[in-house]
Amino acid sequence: MNNKIKSNRLSAKILLISLSIFTISSCAPAPKSKSLPSVQKPKSSFHTTDFREVDKNPIPKDNFGPGEVPTLFLRNYNGQTVSIKIYSISTGALVKTINNYVPKDHNWRWYRLTDLANDSFKAELSVSGIVKESYLFGVSR
Repeated sequence: MNNKIKSNRLSAKILLISLSIFTISSCAPAPKSKSLPSVQKPKSSFHTTDFREVDKNPIPKDNFGPGEVPTLFLRNYNGQTVSIKIYSISTGALVKTINNYVPKDHNWRWYRLTDLANDSFKAELSVSGIVKESYLFGVSR
């Protein structure tokens, strides 16, 4: 019986040592990666911004109040003819259409929307009849 108790104690010690080693190794920090993969910027962008931001790095803006001029901004559509349709969300009516060729040497283009009434809008950008992007924004002057 004495040998059985010694054997059980030895087995328990081995089990405790094994668990301790496993716990310590599982808590070790992961090796640091030499470099993270770079985040790809979108090939193109289409959004509204305030006209005062166009010459800077235009920040997307989706609500326009008094004194602000909603401006459509697009990037990386150079060398393509774009069609932009703006719809009233409340009525579903087409309120404005812009068709324009973006020269190959122009990486970005903007269009001021000074004649929009107070409403919510959806702008759709199409190339060759295929909708590529859309953007929602509102005007409350």
